[in-house]
Amino acid sequence: MTPLLIARWFGLLLAPALISTAGAEPVDIRQGDANGSGYGFRRGDNCLVVTAGHVVAETGTDITVTDRQGGKATGQRIYYNPSRTEDLALIELPARSV
Repeated sequence: MTPLLIARWFGLLLAPALISTAGAEPVDIRQGDANGSGYGFRRGDNCLVVTAGHVVAETGTDITVTDRQGGKATGQRIYYNPSRTEDLALIELPARSV
């Protein structure tokens, strides 16, 4: 399966879950010296963050996610596509965080 096809499948699988929630919340992301932003989506106790892949490119380095109210959580990258055309990553946060 090509990276583009994987990214499209993620979009198809993730879209219904995201649409059925209240919406996306902007978040700030830090991994090592890299800073970026993304959007957090909560469904029940689960929270996923969508961001640019280059923001969380390091393997095995903690990812800190901060919401606009100052809440912080440390997450794990569960999907990463380093291609220049996709540049996409998903971060999973612990239950009931941010």
